[in-house]
Amino acid sequence: MKSLILFLMAVIPAVALCIYIYRKDRTEKEPVSLLLKLFLLGAMITVPTSIIEGITQPVISRIFSVYGEVSSLPFSLYIFYQFIYNTFGIALVEEGMKWFVVTKTTKRNGNFNSLFDGVIYSVFVSLGFAALENIMYVFNSDSFADGFSVAIARFFTSVPGHMFFSVAMGYCYSMWHIYELARQCEAAYVSNGIVRLKGLPFDGEKWLRRSIVYPTVIHGIWDFLCSERLPSFWLYIFIVLLYVVGFYRISRLSKADNYDRSIALGLTVKKYPEIREFFAARAAQQTVTPRSVITGEYFEK
Repeated sequence: MKSLILFLMAVIPAVALCIYIYRKDRTEKEPVSLLLKLFLLGAMITVPTSIIEGITQPVISRIFSVYGEVSSLPFSLYIFYQFIYNTFGIALVEEGMKWFVVTKTTKRNGNFNSLFDGVIYSVFVSLGFAALENIMYVFNSDSFADGFSVAIARFFTSVPGHMFFSVAMGYCYSMWHIYELARQCEAAYVSNGIVRLKGLPFDGEKWLRRSIVYPTVIHGIWDFLCSERLPSFWLYIFIVLLYVVGFYRISRLSKADNYDRSIALGLTVKKYPEIREFFAARAAQQTVTPRSVITGEYFEK
C-alpha cells in the first residue's frame, strides 16, 4: 500500500500538468495517441540520459580535480565548476535528449499545424521524463517518510520546473516550423514575380538552435542555484520567477494560438506589405488562401 501511495505521488503531478497543458491547446486538439507516445518516449529516455550523465559528469569533475577537492576550491573557481557541471553535465544532456525525441517524432507529423503544438509536444516529453525521474527519486529514499517528503518537494519544484523548461523549447520549436513555412511562402511569391526579395530570406534555423539553447540555459541556472555554497534564497526567487513567467507564457501562447500557415502568411505580409494589393486585385476573380499560396497550389492554377 505504501509503495502504491509513493508511486501515485510521483506520477500524479506530471499527469495533472499534462491535462492542464492539453486543455490549453485551443486551435486543434492533438491526437491522444501521439501525446501518449511522446509521454512514454520521454519516460524511456530517462535511463539513457542517466547513463550519459554518468559519463559526462565524472569527466567534468576530473578536469577540475587538478585544482583539488571540489568542496575546497576557491569560491570563484567553485562557481565556474558548478556552472560547467550543471549546464553541460546535466542540463544540456537532459534537454538535448528531450529535444531529440520531440524533433524526431513530430518534425514531419501532419498534426503539427499550430503555434501551441510545439509547446504541447515538448511538455509531454518533458513530463514523461519528469514522471519516471520522480519515481526513481521517491523509491530511492530510505523510508516511506523520506519518499513522501521527496515527492512533496518535487511536486512543487522539479516537475513543474521540467514543464517550464519545455515551454521555452516548444515555443522556439513552433517558431522554427512557422518560419520554414514563411520561407516557402516567400519563395513562392518571389519566384512568381509577385514581390522582389527584401534582405535575407526567412530562416527558421535560428529558432531551431534556440529551441535547445534556451531550455538548457534555464535548466542550467536552476541546477546551478542548487549548489551547496550558494545562498538558497536565490533558488527560491528563481523558482517563483519561473512560476510567474512560465504560467504567463503558457496563457499568452494559448490565447495567441493559430494555425501555422496563417501565422506564416502574416509574417510574409508584414515583410512585403505590397502583397495586400495582390490579394485585393485577385479577390474578385479567385480564392486565395494561405495554404494555396504556401504550398504553391495557387500558382499552379
